[in-house]
Amino acid sequence: PAHEVADQQAVRPLVAKVEARQGKVDGVPHVPIILRAADLRRARVNDEIEVLYQPVVELATGQVIGAEALVRWNHPIDGVLYPDQWLPVAEETGLIVPLTYFVLREACQQAAAWTALFGRPLGVSVNISSKLFVRDDFVDEVEYTLATSGVQPGVLRLEITESALMSHSDVVH
Repeated sequence: PAHEVADQQAVRPLVAKVEARQGKVDGVPHVPIILRAADLRRARVNDEIEVLYQPVVELATGQVIGAEALVRWNHPIDGVLYPDQWLPVAEETGLIVPLTYFVLREACQQAAAWTALFGRPLGVSVNISSKLFVRDDFVDEVEYTLATSGVQPGVLRLEITESALMSHSDVVH
């Protein structure tokens, strides 16, 4: 709502003074985690999270064979925020779970639309947080998303980073 944006705008100069004393974190202006987490909770409700797609091209033919889902946050004050500016907050607060499920649903719906448009399936890749990798409901959520979107399982590619696998080596067999 508009009053929340106005409230944020009133608080930002004060936060900026504190942040100026704190400097930057990894080259990105440091926003206290509590503010970024509150903003992130509102972002989903306000449709500020956007899924974009980077084409995957087969080098031998030059043909587009799929896409990788990329997520951006269209922040009402700070503009477009890239994942390195807010995903650590999502990970730390647990917001990564609903966020990833949202991206998964969006990507599968887009893959279904591409299949209908082009008459052939195009693969779609979604990055998965290590937090989801160990959740009991993860497989059920993926199966449900595939079933409701009509996407065949082979079309969806779940990308799990090597660091995610290493951090949960006890469950990798």
